[in-house]
Amino acid sequence: ADQATRLADQAETADRTITDPADRAWVLSALAGTLARRGQSDRATRLAHEAERVARTITDPTAKP
Repeated sequence: ADQATRLADQAETADRTITDPADRAWVLSALAGTLARRGQSDRATRLAHEAERVARTITDPTAKP
Protein backbone atom coordinates (compact mmCIF):
# COMPACT_ATOMS: atom_id res chain seq x y z
CA ALA A 1 0.00 0.00 0.00
CA ASP A 2 1.18 3.53 -0.65
CA GLN A 3 1.84 6.04 2.09
CA ALA A 4 -1.56 7.74 1.68
CA THR A 5 -3.34 4.42 2.15
CA ARG A 6 -1.28 3.63 5.25
CA LEU A 7 -2.10 7.05 6.68
CA ALA A 8 -5.78 6.53 5.93
CA ASP A 9 -5.62 3.16 7.71
CA GLN A 10 -4.05 4.83 10.75
CA ALA A 11 -6.62 7.65 10.71
CA GLU A 12 -9.49 5.19 10.49
CA THR A 13 -8.07 3.21 13.43
CA ALA A 14 -7.54 6.39 15.46
CA ASP A 15 -11.07 7.55 14.64
CA ARG A 16 -12.46 4.64 16.65
CA THR A 17 -10.95 6.15 19.81
CA ILE A 18 -12.85 9.45 19.44
CA THR A 19 -15.73 9.50 21.89
CA ASP A 20 -17.43 12.76 20.88
CA PRO A 21 -19.85 11.93 18.04
CA ALA A 22 -19.58 15.37 16.41
CA ASP A 23 -15.80 15.13 16.28
CA ARG A 24 -15.95 11.55 15.06
CA ALA A 25 -18.44 12.41 12.31
CA TRP A 26 -16.24 15.30 11.20
CA VAL A 27 -13.12 13.10 11.05
CA LEU A 28 -14.95 10.37 9.15
CA SER A 29 -16.33 12.91 6.67
CA ALA A 30 -12.92 14.46 6.10
CA LEU A 31 -11.32 11.05 5.63
CA ALA A 32 -14.08 9.99 3.23
CA GLY A 33 -13.53 13.11 1.15
CA THR A 34 -9.79 12.54 1.02
CA LEU A 35 -10.21 8.92 -0.02
CA ALA A 36 -12.75 9.88 -2.69
CA ARG A 37 -10.30 12.37 -4.18
CA ARG A 38 -7.67 9.60 -4.22
CA GLY A 39 -10.00 7.31 -6.16
CA GLN A 40 -10.87 4.95 -3.29
CA SER A 41 -14.60 5.37 -3.81
CA ASP A 42 -15.76 2.14 -2.12
CA ARG A 43 -13.91 2.91 1.08
CA ALA A 44 -14.92 6.57 0.91
CA THR A 45 -18.58 5.60 0.55
CA ARG A 46 -18.37 3.24 3.52
CA LEU A 47 -16.82 5.96 5.69
CA ALA A 48 -19.34 8.55 4.52
CA HIS A 49 -22.17 6.22 5.54
CA GLU A 50 -20.49 5.69 8.91
CA ALA A 51 -20.13 9.48 9.33
CA GLU A 52 -23.84 9.88 8.65
CA ARG A 53 -24.71 7.12 11.13
CA VAL A 54 -22.54 8.73 13.81
CA ALA A 55 -23.93 12.21 13.07
CA ARG A 56 -27.46 10.92 13.60
CA THR A 57 -26.50 9.98 17.19
CA ILE A 58 -25.69 13.60 18.09
CA THR A 59 -28.33 14.84 20.50
CA ASP A 60 -27.12 18.46 20.76
CA PRO A 61 -28.29 20.21 17.56
CA THR A 62 -25.59 22.87 17.88
CA ALA A 63 -22.90 20.16 17.65
CA LYS A 64 -23.84 18.71 14.27
CA PRO A 65 -20.91 18.92 11.83
